Amino acid sequence: MKKHPIIHELTNINKDNSIQKWARSYYTDPFDIDDLVQDTNLTVLRHFEKFVVNENPKGWIRKIMHTTFLNRFKKEVKDRSFIKSDEVLYNLDIENSGMGTPYEDLRVKEIHAHIEKLPQKIKQPIQMVSKGYQYQEVSETLEVPLNTVRTRIHKGRLDLEKSIE
Repeated sequence: MKKHPIIHELTNINKDNSIQKWARSYYTDPFDIDDLVQDTNLTVLRHFEKFVVNENPKGWIRKIMHTTFLNRFKKEVKDRSFIKSDEVLYNLDIENSGMGTPYEDLRVKEIHAHIEKLPQKIKQPIQMVSKGYQYQEVSETLEVPLNTVRTRIHKGRLDLEKSIE
């Protein structure tokens, strides 16, 4: 049985590590490189039937890798900016650092007191994120969709801002 041309090419570039070399042009961290290679391989395998036979297979695979990288990069930037805009949550762990001024310590205690007053389903994601959990981890732990976690944290942040003013 003859392999589809794109599957054959994907096998070859994985054998000679070309795909790893391509991924290194996007990332320096070995784990990110491996993730990008794996995501690219999965995407190629998922969509191999869309490959036009007379097209350049390496170019097609590189285009998929580039698009995969851009999508991941946009998502990371979006997630980072969402967390950074969440100033109330961003600074919650000051009391554990031992580096806060007395005013900051008082402010953090006030924030924690307001968090305790929030409904449980809003309070729990806020507390988990303030302990360092990623939104995806909170979503999996609480068994709710990722957007639900984001919504609850956003609502909690708005409630905290209102109650602290």
